[in-house]
Formats: sequence, structure tokens, C-alpha cells
Amino acid sequence: MSSSGKAGGRTAEGRWLRLAYTQLFRLLSPFMLLRLWWRGRAQPAYRSRWRERFGFVNRPPMLLGDTVVWVHAVSVGETQAAEVLVRTLLADDASLAIVMTTTTPTGAAQVRKLFDAYLVKDGQPGRLFHSYAPFDLPGSIRRFIKETQPKALLVMETEVWPNWLAICRACDVPSYLINARLSARSARGYERVRGLAAPAFQTFTHICAQAQADADRLVALGVRADSLSVTGSIKFDQSITLDDEHLRGLVAEEIATERFVWVAASTHEGEEQVVIEAHAGLLKTHPDALLILVPRHPDRFDRVDDLLERSGLRYIRRSLLPAQRGAVKSVDVLLVDSMGELLYFYEAGHLAFVGGSLVDNGGHNPLEPAALGKAVMMGESQFNFADICTQLSGAGALITVSSKTLQTAIESYAQNPERARLTGEKGQAFVERNRGAVKRVYERLLPGLRSSSQATAS
Repeated sequence: MSSSGKAGGRTAEGRWLRLAYTQLFRLLSPFMLLRLWWRGRAQPAYRSRWRERFGFVNRPPMLLGDTVVWVHAVSVGETQAAEVLVRTLLADDASLAIVMTTTTPTGAAQVRKLFDAYLVKDGQPGRLFHSYAPFDLPGSIRRFIKETQPKALLVMETEVWPNWLAICRACDVPSYLINARLSARSARGYERVRGLAAPAFQTFTHICAQAQADADRLVALGVRADSLSVTGSIKFDQSITLDDEHLRGLVAEEIATERFVWVAASTHEGEEQVVIEAHAGLLKTHPDALLILVPRHPDRFDRVDDLLERSGLRYIRRSLLPAQRGAVKSVDVLLVDSMGELLYFYEAGHLAFVGGSLVDNGGHNPLEPAALGKAVMMGESQFNFADICTQLSGAGALITVSSKTLQTAIESYAQNPERARLTGEKGQAFVERNRGAVKRVYERLLPGLRSSSQATAS
């Protein structure tokens, strides 16, 4: 633990700000439960296991491993990014068990999908179990720690909760921020609440930053340089597996390879209309083109369906397949209203537009389509992956578009599919060159994890 971390968390200003923050959180917690109930209208899983949000979670007696490591990943993307690191931890030390927390049900589903072989389930022993993350309330966190007894906390990317970190420190649980990214925009936001944010960041035992720019912003927030490492993004090491042969066969059967196919993935409110209009324009010159539209959030599937209905384009929902086998061949748009299948649709396309980037959301992960050898497009809002997008662009594997230029850019690839293939090859090569971040992160974690394991054994 760095001395600056202890000092930062114990200043009078820091204590009072955290107390005020905690009181506000307590006041808001009924509304947070109401929000879970509201979101449960579209995703019923939000209404289940709500007690876990308050730390009421029982460590399964069948959890194998003497030393528990708590790994937190907010949702699907962070869980996917954590996969290789978690597998490395489990493979390297048979005495380790993992308690993995997520905030969303889609993240929980991704844990079940990626780590099925390790899960405690159906009365069978295992080395990993899932819980929803506790709210950032002292009582909730203390209950969670008491029940699970973690010896270390690994937080993926940007989840910084003041009470989590303060209570882990008080309980002698070292905490690590993994794959940390801090955009200029986020840094400005944290600066506005510096008295609360800086002590939280300073509490981490060690921070593994994605890029030097992220590290520099963290230092500006008061994090000591010797508690920081620039390890690169572990998303380069993300496992790209397409092992569902049934799904792979269905996609291959439905999507004719002679068509020009582009995928608009992880789209948000305000983007689908632009994408649909761009595709309608593309159809004037390439009437056989197919758009695979994949909204980011399940609760928006019906809303996007309404947009397609009004557009006049022929479309079908993924949930109707394979009952309507062969139907994709006669439509203009396939609306993917399912979760966890995006990689299979990326594989089927010539080109991928990655959403959250035409609106001010910072963009989603462009490395997945790049790793699959697909040409990548994004809008101008790329702050979530700023360094990666800059490098991909420099490698000739990503182009930046606007709402006005999206259609023209797609048409340029449709007219020259070979260009799309070559662009995709550049992206794939770029991803391969940058693998290895998980190894660097693990080397930073290893001394702390081994000391925790030895302490448990003694």
C-alpha cells in the first residue's frame, strides 16, 4: 500500500466527502432498487437476486481453493476482457478460487458462458462463482467481504467506488485496477470531485494502465508513479472463439457470401436511424446488400423494430430463425435481438461499424471485428478506446466517419470488397502484434497474489 494512498484516504476533507457521498448513496438506494425493477420490465433478470446488491451472498461450500480473489467486471465487455486473465489465474495456481461480480444480468450471462467449466453449479464443486456487485454502501461491502473472504480485489477498467476501496483497505484486502483507462473527458469529471476521487484512485495497491496517456492523467489525479504500470490493453489478448458450431452453421446458411454484408454493432439511441438511412441509400446502388443491425441494449430491440417497420425496408428478427429458415436471403436487414452472438455475425460480414461512436458515448470495442479480419468504421466519439483507435487508424485498419459520410464510406467498400478484405487483414495483423498485455499484468499481480496465498496457507 502506498503511503500517499493512506494519507489521501485519511484527510479530514476526504473523510467528510466520503461521509456525505455515503449518506447521499443511502438516500438514493431505494430509487436504485426501483430502477432495477423498472429495467426488469424488459429484462426480468434485473428483478432477481437483488439481495446480492446489499452484500447478502453466501460463499458456496463447494468452492474449491483456499485463496479467494474477487474480480469485478461491470458488464459483457469487461467480462470478456477479463477472460484470459481469469483463466491464467486459475491455471497457474490451483489454490485460487474466483468470486466474480458484475453489475448487469448480461454480464452475469457472459460469466456463465465463458467460465461454465469452472462454475460452482447444480451441487457440483467448482473454482468460480458469480454474484451481483454490492452497492457502494459500507454495510453492503462489509457483508460481502465477510461472506466471501477475498484476499485481493481486481477491478476491470474504470469502476472506482470510494467505499469499496476504503473498506478493502481497512480489511487488508489489496486492490488492483486492471486495464485502466482514463479519457481526458473522464479526467475532467474526476477533477471536479477531486477530494473524493483522488483518495479512491490513490488507494489502489497497483494500477495497470492501458496507455501512457491514461497513466499521465492518473498521476495528475495524485496517483504515485511507482504504483502505476503501462501494460497495454488486455483486450488484445481477448479470446475470440466461435465454438458454437450450430450457430455458426445457421449464420453461414442464412447469409449468402455473394452479398455485400455490413454489421452495425452495439448501436445506441440516435444511431440506428442514421444506419438505416445509410443502408437505404446503399441499396440504390447495391440492391443485394445486407445490413446486420445489433443494438447494444436488449430493452431497445422493439424500438429498433419500430424504426425498421417505418423505414419500409424488408427485415427479419434473429429470434425468428431458424423457424423461418432461408428468410434472410430475401430481406434487406437482419435485426439481431439476441445476446452473446455478435462475433458470429462479425465473421459473416465484410465490414463492421462499431456503435456508441456517432453519439457522444465514446464508442465500443473495435478490436473484436479487427481480430476477425474485418474492416472497421467508427464515428468521431472514440474516447473509450482513444489510443487503440488512433493505432488502428495508423495501421490502416479503421476509418472514422460521421452521420453524413457513413453511407459514402460503406459504398466505397461495397464497390471494392477486395479493399475491405485487405483492410481487415491489416487490423488482424495489428491485433496480433499487440498481444501480451495479460502476461505483463499478471507479472505485476503475482507478488501480491502469492503473498496473499502464503498468508492464507499459514
